[in-house]
Amino acid sequence: MFTHYTNEFKKLQTLLYNYVQEEEGQDKASKEALIAYLNEQDMEFIKCVQVILHVGRNPENKGEDPQALYEKTMNAFNMLKGWRPQDIEVRHMVIKIPLDVYFATGLKVLDIEL
Repeated sequence: MFTHYTNEFKKLQTLLYNYVQEEEGQDKASKEALIAYLNEQDMEFIKCVQVILHVGRNPENKGEDPQALYEKTMNAFNMLKGWRPQDIEVRHMVIKIPLDVYFATGLKVLDIEL
């Protein structure tokens, strides 16, 4: 699943780790690097990352089929939440500390290997 985003996920994982580790997200340079990287990606990547982060924050669906869980979560976001412009999605995304833990947990629950 998502093999076309493997390189992007690896880079994102490093940026998330740097952002969170630098004084618990208070390092402006690491935050700006993360925001710049996310804003360079397409909206489909941002949506995918939002779903992974959500699953990582709410891992109670751990035993569910990864593909079904991803699709169910994406459909819920599409129907219930909707999507704002990319720059707003990115800004909202980076305030959810600890992003690196949520991302790593989401990858694991969704069985996405980097």
